[in-house]
Amino acid sequence: MSLTYAPNVRNGGSGRTAPGDLDEHDWHQTATADTGTSHTLPGRLYVVQCEWCSNAFAARTKVEALALFRTHEAEMLGAV
Repeated sequence: MSLTYAPNVRNGGSGRTAPGDLDEHDWHQTATADTGTSHTLPGRLYVVQCEWCSNAFAARTKVEALALFRTHEAEMLGAV
């Protein structure tokens, strides 16, 4: 699943992926060692997940989460 956080969500994940020269296991080890952290706790959020793909959108309010989803929906329908 791909989760997109609203910009104002503190400690929201940023969708980090392993650089091309590291596999996921090595990336976790390197990133954790470099940053000193291994998880995020963004707090209570509204999450809207697309019915037709693995994208989901999280925000502090239901209105914000739906707005993020509507942007995705418009892109998928070719309206943007």
